[in-house]
Amino acid sequence: MAETTEEQMYKHIKMRIRKGVYPSGMRLVPESLAAEFGVSRMPVRQALRKLTTEGFVSSLPNRRLVVSEIDLASMKEIFEMRAVLEGLATRLAMENKDARLKQLREDNLVAMEQLIGNIDQWSILHRRFHEDIYRGCGRPMLLQQISNLLTMVEPYMKVWISDTTFQQHALLGHREILNAINNKSADECEQVMRDHIMNTIPDLHELYCKR
Repeated sequence: MAETTEEQMYKHIKMRIRKGVYPSGMRLVPESLAAEFGVSRMPVRQALRKLTTEGFVSSLPNRRLVVSEIDLASMKEIFEMRAVLEGLATRLAMENKDARLKQLREDNLVAMEQLIGNIDQWSILHRRFHEDIYRGCGRPMLLQQISNLLTMVEPYMKVWISDTTFQQHALLGHREILNAINNKSADECEQVMRDHIMNTIPDLHELYCKR
């Protein structure tokens, strides 16, 4: 089934937010976006309304819309939510182990080790590593919620991973996750994933304060 114009606008605007083309705090004017994409204002307004309900866009007084800015407290809350949801998804996925995906995760981790310093590629692989782990959890709504949280912090991640120390800490955590998947129970894997995400918060606090 062909996508509606509203769905296309939703995806295009969300992708630009993810990539930082529309940075946090930027005002989003429906008329300007409609002209940019060559469409009418209505599908743009509908897309912005959906992005507002998901937290990617904020509505300010006088009907102004801006790309949401995330302060340190909000960032901490997002990572706490990620820890719970990704831990759950990991445990559920462990019930349906897939040798092919296990190899993909290993290949991904090796690539990340080789690409330390390459911000764009490392960012893509970092997200793919996490998503590959719980892709087979069988819970589409859970996966959507996790995806939304990952997307909300994605522009900030590119700032943080410019620090190679952050990359190295993440790789150590990823190796621990793989070892757990290969050798531990589903409950233990859930806890390892939770710990990995929560252990990121002190690094994020330090890097966020440097911005």
